[in-house]
Amino acid sequence: MTQLTIEEERFLESNRVPFGAVLDANGLEKPDWRKLIRALEKWVIVGGLPCEKAGHTIRLRSGHCYQCGTSSPVFLLRKLNFTNLYIAGSSSGGFLKLGSSRDFKKNIETLNQHKYAGVDDWQVIIAYEVKGSEKIEFKTQRKIKRFFNPEYVRMGGRDIVCLDTFKCKFSRAKKALTDSLDNQSRLLFSDDSLEQSFESLVEKVLEEQKEREFVYLDTETTGVPAWENKIVEISIIDDEGNVLLDTLVNPEREIPEEATKIHGITNEMVKTYGTIEEFIPKINNLIRGKKLVIYNYDYDTEFFPDKLGQALEICCALRAYQSHMKIVKGSSLSNATNHIGYSWEGKAHRALADTRACRSVWRWLLEQDPEIEHTHSYL
Repeated sequence: MTQLTIEEERFLESNRVPFGAVLDANGLEKPDWRKLIRALEKWVIVGGLPCEKAGHTIRLRSGHCYQCGTSSPVFLLRKLNFTNLYIAGSSSGGFLKLGSSRDFKKNIETLNQHKYAGVDDWQVIIAYEVKGSEKIEFKTQRKIKRFFNPEYVRMGGRDIVCLDTFKCKFSRAKKALTDSLDNQSRLLFSDDSLEQSFESLVEKVLEEQKEREFVYLDTETTGVPAWENKIVEISIIDDEGNVLLDTLVNPEREIPEEATKIHGITNEMVKTYGTIEEFIPKINNLIRGKKLVIYNYDYDTEFFPDKLGQALEICCALRAYQSHMKIVKGSSLSNATNHIGYSWEGKAHRALADTRACRSVWRWLLEQDPEIEHTHSYL
């Protein structure tokens, strides 16, 4: 058993790190304990060289300080308590940065001191006091993620990737932030002249975000919950409405009468078809690298072992429709199609008909708000 100090014991215990995962690195140089920690499959070391910031001697396998490192659980827990959320800009770099901090002014001083992203002219353009910055920051990032352009620089003798720099008009970034705020947020700082200055930034979209190719999917099942039910029908169509896959599926179990009453699929109809496991390779080929649109993605993805993870992104048409219509709950596919004036092709609650209806709702939403595909997509 590794011998820990009382301070180390308390720290690791409070962060739920089992002592068996700890390597005693006292007397070892970094190259030596890094080899040993991997060989012994440990998580953290104690007794390493003190970190420069606070003198901590507990390190992650990567070598970062467990208490100070930005990749550590401790840092992430601290981040939940950050109260300032801001957008800063660099004129020399021609980009913006979304950040959170206890004190945005001190944070900017640190960025400039260390030449974050290779520049030292960071200026705060707008800042808010928020509760739970992690959630609001994530929501903001989702809205502008296609404009994020990582900066690869050398800082402190190391190659660093700055993932939070992006290139778009300030008004776009500001709207993404303000739309994500809750009623407990309040404006701390804004500079109108800087807002105008950074409005002229040249927008740049990452190459992988430029092309968008949508495919649409729907399933019919034996019921819910997913862990004890199976798919009985699946359809996938492309953005032009062409049918890529439309088949019944053998669930290898009885289809309950109440499920048949909804979609009309009987045990007799599915008995000669393959199981979903047999169709998964084809499904994965059809959605791989595409943006997959589903009306209520929470429901359908649960029926697949990898939750349809081969898709580039999964866009939820239900959540997007609810957001656009300012509806908290409800909104069946039928309600959505009635609202947009869609004429059904086929019978509702059959996979192909529902997939076509989902496509129509999604295309209507994009006409109303082209940004909606970015605010309601999920990896």
